[in-house]
Parts: sequence; C-alpha cells; structure tokens
Amino acid sequence: MEFALVAPLLLTLLLGIMEFGLMFGQKLDITNGAREGARLVSVNHQTTAGSNGAAQTTEIVTETCARMALAVNTTITITFPGGTEIGDTVEFEITAAYSPVTGLFDPMLYGSTLASAVVIRLEQPATFSAVTGESCP
Repeated sequence: MEFALVAPLLLTLLLGIMEFGLMFGQKLDITNGAREGARLVSVNHQTTAGSNGAAQTTEIVTETCARMALAVNTTITITFPGGTEIGDTVEFEITAAYSPVTGLFDPMLYGSTLASAVVIRLEQPATFSAVTGESCP
C-alpha cells in the first residue's frame, strides 16, 4: 500500500535524473565541441592541403561535428568580429535543439536550445570563410 503511494514519486525522480543528466551531457558535449572547433579555427585547420574558403570551412565544421558524440540537430556559426590576421579574434558558436527523451518533462524542456560560444585569437591567418548556421553532416 505504501509503495503504491511512493512509486510515482520515485519513478518521476528517476526519470528526471535521466532526462536532466542527458541534457547536461549534451550541454557538456556542445561546450567541448565549441572549444575544439575554436582551436581548429585558431590554427587554420586544413584536412586537404591547399583548401581554403568555403571548402575549408566545411572541413572545419565536419571535423568539429565528428568530435561531438551526444549533440543532435547542431548548427555552427563562425564570425570574424576582429579580422582575419594573426592576433585578430574569431567567434565560434554551436547551437543545438534539445528534444526530451522521456516526454515526462516536455512542458519544461521541449524546444530548449543548448548553446556555447568561444572567442579565440588567430594563431595563423584565416583562409576559411565565415559561416552562419551550417548544420552538422
């Protein structure tokens, strides 16, 4: 009898721990992805020798997305608020829409956006181009 009264509370607590744990894990993944992507941008990462412009930007986005395991529906924005020469700053931002797993907390979590941005100085002149809202492949 007592268990019947307590079971719904325990189940809600357990599902809440799972849901918010997954959300926290995705937030950490996005934060780490932004840091990794900013580093790739800082050193002017090239997968294919001699690539530049939009092709190089796609390489950076693809490499960044490959380094994130939990994030889904991810978009990446790279902007140059300070220029493209050594010492100038670049902003690398990742956003992802969170979709709840259990459905129990939909009113609170549905449509939540997880985001992380990193501003970093260039160590090499940038040969890639700025991009707004490019989705992970």
